[in-house]
Amino acid sequence: CAFAAGSIGYFGLGSVALMYNHCHNIQASLLFVVIASLAAPDLHGNERSGRWLRHCTVICILAPLYLMSGVSKIRYIGITGNLSGAWLRAKPGFPGLGGQTVARAPWARESMMVAASPFLCMMLSWGNLVVELALPLMVLLMPTRARDEKMRRLTVDVFAASLVLFHLSILVLMGPNFLRMVPLLALACDPLRREGDAPPARALPVGRLDVVRGLVPVALLAWWWAVQARADYLGVRAHGWAPGSKRGVLRRNPYWPVPLLSMFAVPRRPNFAVSVVLLVVTIVLFV
Repeated sequence: CAFAAGSIGYFGLGSVALMYNHCHNIQASLLFVVIASLAAPDLHGNERSGRWLRHCTVICILAPLYLMSGVSKIRYIGITGNLSGAWLRAKPGFPGLGGQTVARAPWARESMMVAASPFLCMMLSWGNLVVELALPLMVLLMPTRARDEKMRRLTVDVFAASLVLFHLSILVLMGPNFLRMVPLLALACDPLRREGDAPPARALPVGRLDVVRGLVPVALLAWWWAVQARADYLGVRAHGWAPGSKRGVLRRNPYWPVPLLSMFAVPRRPNFAVSVVLLVVTIVLFV
């Protein structure tokens, strides 16, 4: 009860804060405390609860969050912009990296030097495509057979380690954006398993809480895809499938409880057709 009360308070205060400070970096923590409150009642005596919490954190929060961030960049910046790294380059009169200020960056001067280099911006953009498209897809498409347990663990470890390095590089070049994701990434790696393999889940009867926990991943994943589909639908209706460099293309940014994750994705050459294809392909592959 105490954990549930704390979770409600955290979720409520965080939701209120989002009304005044629109951002994309707190929603993962808000969603995590909600699903953790569903695992807490029998976490001490039911290994199945711990496995569910870790699995839901990876599959329903972390992987979709990074994947949808990559899809948003493809949607609004376009394929060529992502491949060339043009979206990261400094602009006349605004030398920041990716159209953002670097005042909080420990090495702001070096950050501006990177922003002035087309080659380095291209390399950073390619790395971004890896951590925000390729790796989340690998996680979502992991095999589920018991004999593939080691491969699943390795995939999640590579995913989490790459993203920790990703956030550390952002800290150095731009400032402490999204650092709150690091504890969740550490949890995804299940660090306590280093003490030895966990015992098999006890054969406890399936109760009503298990039924609720079974429905939560379906609802969360559907919500992530629905937010992206809504952005594509509104974009196509207002501007067509591939408006190119057309001015006046607006991002449709819901922030609560599931964000669009269109940060840094200032519309340059929007292509809603490509993002629709990406969404359909990921849904078909995952299902």
